[in-house]
Amino acid sequence: MTVPVDLHLYVHVPFCRYRCDYCDFYTRTTVPPWRQSEILRATVDQTGELLERWGSPSLSTLYIGGGTPSALHPDALDQLLRLINTRTPTAETTVELNPEDISRELLDRFEEAGVNRFSIGIQSFREHTLRRIGRHTSIEATRRGLEILADRWRPGTKTDHGLFLRWNADLIAGIPGGDPADTVLDLEEILSFGPDHLSVYELGVEDNTVLGRARRRGLLLPRDSDSLAEELDAVRATLLDRGFLHYEVSNFAHPGAESRHNLGYWLMEPHLGVGPAAVGTLPEPTLRRFTNTREFSRYLHDPDRGLREESLSPGDFLRELLMMGLRTDRGVDRARVQKLAGRPLSDLLANTLRRWKIALPGSGESGAFVLSPENRQLLDRFLRDAFHELDPES
Repeated sequence: MTVPVDLHLYVHVPFCRYRCDYCDFYTRTTVPPWRQSEILRATVDQTGELLERWGSPSLSTLYIGGGTPSALHPDALDQLLRLINTRTPTAETTVELNPEDISRELLDRFEEAGVNRFSIGIQSFREHTLRRIGRHTSIEATRRGLEILADRWRPGTKTDHGLFLRWNADLIAGIPGGDPADTVLDLEEILSFGPDHLSVYELGVEDNTVLGRARRRGLLLPRDSDSLAEELDAVRATLLDRGFLHYEVSNFAHPGAESRHNLGYWLMEPHLGVGPAAVGTLPEPTLRRFTNTREFSRYLHDPDRGLREESLSPGDFLRELLMMGLRTDRGVDRARVQKLAGRPLSDLLANTLRRWKIALPGSGESGAFVLSPENRQLLDRFLRDAFHELDPES
């Protein structure tokens, strides 16, 4: 069985020193070094097993997230570097870092292994804001790490592997008690370090997090919608003025610096996930999803590593295709929609398109269906209408 050669690989590193109050990802804290090393060795092995199973396709991108890859014990980090070094993709290799972990030695080791892009979790430059969301670091450590990065890792420089250096900074907007002016000041400081990509996420409060429990007890009040809209508008205006493209709902990049891996994910291109709890989706030759177990013992000892496979219906995949692709300025390929549904998009969503005053040709559709920047800011509303029209009982 083979898959297309443009395969994206995600590696999940499920370890953190501590857990932030807003985090809903699968991570574990206080995991001993020997267990970290075992899991990373198994992840290296699973990567080889799955790629061999699907005909050893070449990789387009590789993304190492978590968790906190930069906080690994030295032996586990060696295993991760071995994986990166032996699976160098053609377009992009990204590793998530915490700014307080950044050192010249760490950057050098990652570059030697083939990494050309980092994603740095900053969130805010205000101590009181970090405390409010349970982010366990200091502003001094963040600035110190970013100074090293700005000096050592300059976007646009070519690596020995022939790829351009890139880096992204994460910022959280919509924090309760926050102020739009403070967020813009945070943004200005981040920009002073020279990233060519910014991810600005609205704070999501999930039920099974510390913030979610605080909300249920009435200890966390949501931001006023007008204040949040003002904050997001100010962020967008600042970045557009600096030459960034708003290419996805929460992501901005200089031209050519868009995240190739994340675009592959949003456009529902074939991707595999390795490591505990990682997920992948292969649209061809049949629609399937692959989910790794969260149980370390099963991941280490089961012959199939606890990998669960399930088929996706064309309807389910179509909804995901719309939900993900319409987040971006690339949109959704209309020919792909027609192949899935057997009908053109203009027929499938005739009422929704009419309600939103969007005109599409009815037959022989080609090209992409892209929401305007204004409508992308109302994506949840558009999708509610679209999904109701696709399945009124859903």
